[in-house]
Parts: sequence; C-alpha cells; structure tokens
Amino acid sequence: MPLSPGAPFGPYEILAPLGAGGMGQVYRARDLTLQRDVALKVLPDAVARDSGRRARFEREAHVLAALNHPHIAAIYGVAENQGVTALVLELVEGPTLEQRLAAGALPLEETAAIARQVAEALEAAHEAGIVHRDLKPANIKLRPDGAVKVLDFGLAKAIEGHSAIAAERSHLPTAVADATAAGLILGTAAYMAPEQARGRTVDKRADIWAFGVVLWEMLTGRPLFHGETLTDTLAAVLTREIDWSLLPGSTPPALVDLLRRCLERDPKKRLRDIGDVRLDAGALAPVSAVGPASSTARRWWLWGLAIAAALVAGVAIGRISPGVETGAPAREVRFTFPADNPSFAAISPDGSMAVVASGGPLRVRDLAGVSLRELSGTDGAIKPFWSPDSRTIGFGRAGRLWRVSTTGDAPVVICDLPGGSWDQDAGGAWLPDDTIVFTTGGSPLMRVPAAGGDPVRHLAADAAGELHFHFAHPLPGARGLLYVVHRESGPDTLEVFAGGNRKVLLHAPGQTIHDPVYSPTGHILFARAPVNEGVWALPFSLERLDATGTAYLVEAGLGTPSVSATGTFLYLPAPTTIPTRLQWRARNGTLLEAIGEAALFEPFPELSPDGTQVAIGERVSGTWGLSVIDLARGTRVRLAGGERVSTPAWAPDGRSILYSARPPGAADQVIRRVWLDGSPSESLEPGFRPASPDGLRYFFDRLRNNDFDLLVGTLDRTAPTETFVGGALADVAARPSPDGRLVAYMSMPSIVVGNPEVVLRRYPLTDARWQVSSGGGSHPRWSAEGDRVYYITADGIYEVAVTTSGQTVKLSPPRRLFARRAPLTEIGPDGFDVARDGRFLLLEQVASSTERFVHVVLNWTARRVPGT
Repeated sequence: MPLSPGAPFGPYEILAPLGAGGMGQVYRARDLTLQRDVALKVLPDAVARDSGRRARFEREAHVLAALNHPHIAAIYGVAENQGVTALVLELVEGPTLEQRLAAGALPLEETAAIARQVAEALEAAHEAGIVHRDLKPANIKLRPDGAVKVLDFGLAKAIEGHSAIAAERSHLPTAVADATAAGLILGTAAYMAPEQARGRTVDKRADIWAFGVVLWEMLTGRPLFHGETLTDTLAAVLTREIDWSLLPGSTPPALVDLLRRCLERDPKKRLRDIGDVRLDAGALAPVSAVGPASSTARRWWLWGLAIAAALVAGVAIGRISPGVETGAPAREVRFTFPADNPSFAAISPDGSMAVVASGGPLRVRDLAGVSLRELSGTDGAIKPFWSPDSRTIGFGRAGRLWRVSTTGDAPVVICDLPGGSWDQDAGGAWLPDDTIVFTTGGSPLMRVPAAGGDPVRHLAADAAGELHFHFAHPLPGARGLLYVVHRESGPDTLEVFAGGNRKVLLHAPGQTIHDPVYSPTGHILFARAPVNEGVWALPFSLERLDATGTAYLVEAGLGTPSVSATGTFLYLPAPTTIPTRLQWRARNGTLLEAIGEAALFEPFPELSPDGTQVAIGERVSGTWGLSVIDLARGTRVRLAGGERVSTPAWAPDGRSILYSARPPGAADQVIRRVWLDGSPSESLEPGFRPASPDGLRYFFDRLRNNDFDLLVGTLDRTAPTETFVGGALADVAARPSPDGRLVAYMSMPSIVVGNPEVVLRRYPLTDARWQVSSGGGSHPRWSAEGDRVYYITADGIYEVAVTTSGQTVKLSPPRRLFARRAPLTEIGPDGFDVARDGRFLLLEQVASSTERFVHVVLNWTARRVPGT
C-alpha cells in the first residue's frame, strides 16, 4: 500500500514519492531525529511474501553496510513500521545519468569525470568482495556539485571466496523485475556482460563490461545494444558486432582502445581490474574542473591527467631540472597502476614506459596511455633493465642473459651467465656503446657486447674479505657505474667505478644496501634494510663523482626504486615476506600432508636422524632463531634466537644441532652448536652450511679469495681444520653419505664462470671424482640407505642411483621425480630433505595476494629535504 505524504514511518515523516521498481518503492522522508532528508526504500506487501525478493532486499542492506565510499550512496539503517520494512538510504539530489543522457552525448570532460567516479565506486565494491551486477545509467546519480553516486546494489553478489560478505550462489544473474521463477535471467539486458546474459557465473569483469557500455553511451548519446524485445536485446549483447565508427571523431585513440578492452566478449581477454579502468579513464581526457575540488581522490586524478598529458607531449614535468626557475614551486604528483605480484619494476630512460617482472612473462606498461602488454618468451625473467634508447630490455633467465625488444620480437640470448644464476641481487647496466656491464648477484662485474659474446671481467674484487658485487647501474653519459659490495667481514658499501678507479660513497654497518640508481635531481636513490627500511637519497655530484651530503630517508615502506633520465621516480612498496609451509610430498610429487601452519621459515629444513623432528630457521614475533618441530605432535621448541639462522645440521646421535648464524650487525656468519638438553651452546668458527658426517667431524664452507672452499672441522677442536677441496674451485653444500665414505657437494669452476653441478668425492679425499648431475644441480641429499643422491634444479627434484663396489662407484642417469610445484623460497631452490621412507619434505610458498601496485612519482624532491 502506498505511503501518503505526511504519514509517519517510525522516526521518519514521508514527504513525497521518488519512484518505484521491482525491488520496492522509494520515498523522500524527513529524519525527525537528525533533522535531515533521507530516502526510504520500502518493500511492498505484494512482494514481501516472495522469499527471493526479500532475500535480495536484505542482501542490499548487508552489501551497503559493507561499503563506505564517497561515490556509493550510503545506508543509514533499517526501519520498521507496522510490519513494513524499509532501508534508510542517503538521499542523493540531482538527475540520474539516464535522465542526463536524454539530451544526448556528454562532452569528453564530463564523460571522463563521471567515468572516473563510477570506476572508483566499483573499485571500492570489488575490493570489499562485491560485484554490482546491475550497473546502468539509471543507477548513477549526478549531484549538482558534480559528484557521482552509484545506487542500487540490490542484485550485488559477493565475490567467491571473499571474506567481506558471505558468498551467495546464484546460478543466473537477473533481468525481469517481477520474475520469481528459478532460472530466469535478472538485471537489465542492455548492460549485461555476455556471460551474464548466458546465465553463467559472473565476477567483477561483468561490471567492467557494463562500465564500458555506459561509457559508450556517454560518448555517443545512444545505447550500445537494444532491441524490440528482451530476447532481441540479449541476442545483440551476445552476437552483434560493435560499430566503432559510431564513436565521435574526436574520441582519442587511447580511449577507443580502453573501450575495446572493456567490451571484450571473452571475459578472459577483458580488462580484469576496474582499477586499470579508473587510471586509464583519468589518463585520457583533458584536465577539467568538473566535480568536487575538495576530494583527495579527485585532486590526484586531475594531477594524473596532467602527468599523462605531459608524457604524451614529451615534456614531462619531471624533466624540469632541479634549481630551474619555473615561476612556481614544483608540486609532487603521484599515480599508480596495478600489477600481478610484482617482484621488480623499472622505468625506461625516457620515462615513457615501465617494465614489470612478476614470475611470469615481463609486462610493459605505457605510462602515457593504456597499453599493457606481455613480452612473449620472457617467462621467469628476473631483474630486467633498459637499453639507453628505451627500445630493448635485458634480463636474466634460465642461466642466461637475454635481450628482448619492446615491440614483441622473440628474445635473443646474449650469453651464458657466470655461475648459471641471475638472482634478486643481480643488475645490468646497458651503456651507450652497446656494451652491457652486469653482475649476477654472485659474481664480479662482468662485461659483454649487447649483441652477444663471451663475458669477461670488468671489475673483480681486489680486497680481502670482499664477497661479490651487487646491483650494477649506469651513470648518465657512461660516466661510471654504481654498485654495492658485499663483504664476508665488514659492512656493505655503495661504490662508484669510473675511469678505472673505485670510490666508496657510503658505508652501511649492520645493514644491506640494494638497487642504487642515479636521479637527475642530483641524488643516488637506494633501498636499505633491515633497519630504517625504505628508499634513501644520497646527494651526489655527477661532475665530481662523489657524495655531496648525508643520506636521508625519502620515505619508509618503499621498496626497489627506479628513476628515468627525466626524473620520474617509480617504486614498489616494500615487499612482505611470503610465508612458507613445510609439506610432505610423495616420490611423484603428490601432496601428502602439510605440517602445521604457514610461517616465516629460512631455507634448508633438516630432518633428525630418526626422522621424528625437523630443525629449521624460523621468525617468531619478529625475531629469527632456530626451531625444532616435533612431526608427530606438531609442537615447536625454540633452541636459539636473536640472530638469523640457516642450514641446520643434526649430529648423528640427534643430541645436538650445528647451524650457521649471522649475529645482529655482523657481516660474516659463524657456525654454532646447540644442545637439545639445554646444555650451553658454543661457537665453533666462521663459516657457512655445516653438515656432520659423524660425531666428531663436520663439513662447512668458507670464502677465500672470492671462491668458496670446502673444509672439515672437528667438534672437540682437538685437530686443526683441514681443507677438503678448494683452490680454484667453488665448492659448497657438502652432504656426507650415511656411512661417511662419500661426500656429495655442489661444484663449479668458480663463482664467476660455469653452472653448478653435484659431484661425489671420497672421504678421506682421493683423486677420484664423479659428476652426479647433468646440466646443473644443487643442494644434494642422500637416501637413508646411501644408494641414491637427490638434488634440485629450477625445474624439479632429481634422483641418481649410486652403486659402490670396492673403489668403484657407478651412477645411473639422472631421473626427474617431479616438477617443482611452487617457488621454494625467496633465495633459491634449496628447501627440501628426504625421509627414511622416501617421502620428500619440501619448503614451499603458500598462496599470497596476487596484486600490488606500482607507484609513479613526479617531482619527488618537492616535499623531501634532509631531516624531514
């Protein structure tokens, strides 16, 4: 029964009807308590008995209660009066977009302003786990001050698996307001995504389609899909080709590209995230004063337009050199774009593009437009870097250095990598003479022609205790190279190499420095950890090639920095450590059982001799230490704490554990021994990766003259430490056989050249040497019987049978047991052990968020001075 003006409804007074629809009647009402006008949405008696409609009515209340956004009409509460229920909603003055479109197409400036605000509303809903499912002009209100409000979440659906709202299974989204029969399509046909029209399960991409249809209508003034009947309209949505010539001739090509990506019928090809739509919509229109200037989001959007316009024109704000008088102080400008779990991002020298690495193919983003494209053949690429002309990208992958054109040509091999690896400490400097200087993260600085060839040493460590070089980065005009030196003993140093000379710019006691880059603002930007994490700036003179001031924190919480030659600053937020989980897998890789909850573990889990416990480095309450996990009971015992612990090794009697630790503030590692019965622990000597062959001896690694030696020490220290193998070889990660007569370890010609291989030697040492792996392998483990050696590579776990007869050792061909199911740890494929029954204990990453944002900043120095 309709409510009459002046009639009371609880604490509200009905003022006038506003409209009616299948979900209820809407009235303007006066809140007599707070003295404000509201909208009351009343479920009529005629449909209140319909359980489906009532459920939708209640769902709308829950959905709106979960959302709080300036561009979504808010809910104030629920009111009841004489058995009638109503939603108390924000009253939004002004016409709907449908009413505004009755006068024809909208100007481009107004279209962009409305599109941006609608996209922001949808983005907030999607982040809360909600799909609108009925976006259309009639559900978009335009306030007189230019603000936009999205209405009517009555058909909204919780995204599967999202915790914000309980998931609701709806086989078919909707279309006829009075439909009650199961299986009918609900919603508004002309704005449905094809998958929605077919009655399939929908996700947030359905809203992106509807957004594209609404945007089309704003640009053209006419509906995109229409027919005389509902069936005709649905058929048009599913089959009718879009006539792109109907768009106004003044429509920017980039905007047409955006529409095409929103209106892909195949949801797999459609733009996935409305955040991309919001950014691109903002980047495609001239700056306008439409909308509320007081909105922070609006302000940054307008500045985003200014960035895009400047980039397109080739006169980016960031090109204004520091100290140049411009008539007004430079203003910092920021924008972001989403990326799938990015591990590294780098801006091109000309500031027009960014390349993002995330474990899959490299992606290149056009910062001035909407182009985001994958570079085929680059899966697994790590630490990409740009050529000086911004046309080509270098990267490491699968033991090789590659280059790939941004136009999409197939990648080309430049050279095999020294040591066969290219890790997160790597860096490449592409010089103007088309030479690449690089470090793998575990090598000296190497040099190779960009066209391809054999790498040679460009700069080798020449001081005692230097471990290797990290993060090569060029200075402008081939003036020199920035890099970081990591030492076995002593602090990391930030250095510059120019004219054949090295110069230390910064010492970092007890910290690590990574990814230094030169900024034309007259600074070197770099990231720092673990204390005072964030991006730092060191004032620097390019003429003097020296620091001119004290380093200061630009901003905490930032990760890897990248700066273009124009001064545009790009960074990733500081990454969070991805939790890992210990899991049992069968010989074929089948997951058998997970051990406890995910935690922050160090690599190298070590099973006890009886197989009942596992020792592992673990971070608990922010502190690293050594934990022992009882596999049967699931209990954890903390044996040591307060320092980073790795590579535990059980003594054969199971009573003590050796491990390598890095004390706080120390640059080198030391081997310690801890007892399970609580006896006092002891420090043995500097070294890495201990492994015990019996109750008296243990193997370990130590750095000497830029190579690792494999040594043997005695636990009671009654005999001097002896070298097992060393000299010109890099030999690490020893694993003695159960009877102690053979030793498996990783070996490579040096840490500069060659791939690591697993080899066998006798103990005590003889001249005999057998290569176990073929084509690379690392971190060997033995079977309990000593008749097999297992090792790991980038693509899986391998097994080699070992047969001994007298002095003869025979090895079977390597056989892969199973492929790696997931990245094992942040720092390498090394997290596994083998139980006596042949099961594999693996350390594997757990699922994590797949989206982070890449941040772009212009005039980053505008509000940052030392001490602020």
